[in-house]
Amino acid sequence: MTTPEPPPYTPPPNSFTTPPPLPASRLPRPTTVTAAAALIFTSVALGLIQVIVTFASRNIIEDMVRHQVPNSNGMDPHTAVNVQLATSGGCGVIISILFAVLGVLILKGNNPARIIVWVLGGLSLLCLGVGAIANVLSSSMQFAPGWYHAYAIVAAVLGLGINIAIIVLLALRPSNDYFRKPVA
Repeated sequence: MTTPEPPPYTPPPNSFTTPPPLPASRLPRPTTVTAAAALIFTSVALGLIQVIVTFASRNIIEDMVRHQVPNSNGMDPHTAVNVQLATSGGCGVIISILFAVLGVLILKGNNPARIIVWVLGGLSLLCLGVGAIANVLSSSMQFAPGWYHAYAIVAAVLGLGINIAIIVLLALRPSNDYFRKPVA
């Protein structure tokens, strides 16, 4: 007895004959998003400059600590400043890298990156605002040269302005439309 041969294979209709649908097109990037990303990159540059100024001002900071805490129960101002520089320098570089990545993602239309920028921008506003007030009211600044006190205030005010602009630019209607999921 012979086994009947199976019928020849015929692919189902349209199998691998039509290309997959193209992803929905995204709106062109509005200038509000481009400007916000440029401000993010400006903030990154200013953050790295702040790290450099902090390291360059090591002796000034040590003098301020020495005058501010003269009887510190054996705390060595040199060690305290080294710990502060390592912490602030390390955090400054990490935060700058994080913001640079977020800036690139913002340019690509990544909405979670926009939300993270809003949250971090709000926290930055809080920290910079408190820092600016502390710099104005701080008695330890009397031991710093005049340029250092002026630099600290200008950097804080500039940071406040940049962060406010980033938050507002990413909240405007053209930005909202750009970050909205494209419809298929």
